[in-house]
Amino acid sequence: MGIQRFTDLDTSYYDNEDNWGNYQYVTIKDIVNDFMFAQDEDSYASHDTITRVAYYAKRCVQELYYDIVNEIISIELDLNPTLTIALPHDYISYVRISWVDEKGHLHPLAVDNTSNLAQAYLQDHEYDYLFDDDGDILLGSHIQDTVPSASTTDYTVDGTDTPSYRNPIPNFNLDRSKIFKNGSYRIDKERGIIQFSSAVLGKTIVLDYLSDGLYQRDDADIRIHKFAESAIASYIYHQLIDKKRNVPEREKMRAERQWFNNRRIAKRRIKPIRYEEIRQVLKGSSRWIKD
Repeated sequence: MGIQRFTDLDTSYYDNEDNWGNYQYVTIKDIVNDFMFAQDEDSYASHDTITRVAYYAKRCVQELYYDIVNEIISIELDLNPTLTIALPHDYISYVRISWVDEKGHLHPLAVDNTSNLAQAYLQDHEYDYLFDDDGDILLGSHIQDTVPSASTTDYTVDGTDTPSYRNPIPNFNLDRSKIFKNGSYRIDKERGIIQFSSAVLGKTIVLDYLSDGLYQRDDADIRIHKFAESAIASYIYHQLIDKKRNVPEREKMRAERQWFNNRRIAKRRIKPIRYEEIRQVLKGSSRWIKD
């Protein structure tokens, strides 16, 4: 057989950008259909419905996305004057948050864990909580929104300029731009937003985050790498028979071992050890740096 030339291939793949790279994925719908087709009358999962099979297939996709697949989604957002952006609808966890300059270079931001994200409950003069007509507790403003700006000068001793470090005046409006050179952010999970420091005002933010790949998608749209197909099939079978009383315990244990083994193989295939990349990273690390 001769070498297949580019002119011999189906040009429709290259004419449509939406098709590029799709061959490495398989949809949940195809995995479910293949699983149902592979079950014979002797299988302990032969009488399960396609709805249960699809349910466990989606659960497995979530598990694999969290631990193995980790396909990063990157989005660009122009930061508004309020210095906040809403978390994406399918957001699970962030990988990196940066701002991009005019040359396309990323500048990672630092997380600011010193800011207060606690909810402020309203209280009366006897410190009892206040509720609305529906029985929900009333919320107030944060303390840093109500306390005036304090001086950064410490208390002095005997009228001299010698500072006393025992009772410094706190500065709630401390500018942390010098601490975080590229700017900082904090994630308010309760409100579903990311708040940024004033150092990134007017910048374009790049958010790299992880998703479970399931949010409001049809089974034909949910896809996962083909290396994980066997792991999903073994997970489905294990979950289907795990609670059945007529299935021998040894079969349940065998199905569990098969799931863990296929999961390990999928992880090794999706995240292989690439020695050439390791060599490039370590190249020159043993060289002496001259003063």
